[in-house]
Amino acid sequence: MGTFNNISEVKRERIINMVIKEFGTYGYAAASTNRIVKNLGVSKGSLFKYFSTKLDLYSYMVTYASENLLDYMKAVTNKSDTWQEKLLNYASREFDYLMEEPDLYKFFRQVIKDIELVELISIKTFLMEKSSEVYKQLYETLGLSLELYTHISYVLTGYNEWFFLEYDGLYNEQVKKKYLEGIKMHLNYIKV
Repeated sequence: MGTFNNISEVKRERIINMVIKEFGTYGYAAASTNRIVKNLGVSKGSLFKYFSTKLDLYSYMVTYASENLLDYMKAVTNKSDTWQEKLLNYASREFDYLMEEPDLYKFFRQVIKDIELVELISIKTFLMEKSSEVYKQLYETLGLSLELYTHISYVLTGYNEWFFLEYDGLYNEQVKKKYLEGIKMHLNYIKV
């Protein structure tokens, strides 16, 4: 992958964007390196000069996308008084990411669906370790116990699954407002 990092930024971004779209659309199992190289207009050997297998390619994209999202989320400012307001700030920032990077967000949603595939066990381990670090920071920032934060995560995971099925592809400020209103409603039911 050192070779991949040494190519021009324009070429690297073009490859990343095409691969993210492929895996985000078809998932790991149905994604096709043949389709990727056809859409890029390069030979298969060119792609595999950078990545030795489809799994290496996927693993690189998971790492790339995770770092991209984490860098984006670092800009959240949480000067709010309550944990609910702080959590809404995070949700707002995440929705902004969805609007700005819809292909990466779609890729993440597909990764979550695919993560139980046997061949992705190392990626699952990586993501669980990364999420554990991030969630620990988040619940400490919010001033919540791990148990309460875990409960809130389950509630919001269910809400997110419903919401993104209902509004798939309709990501704008009006939909963001509905999304945040729904989160606020669910958070109001949780007593600390």
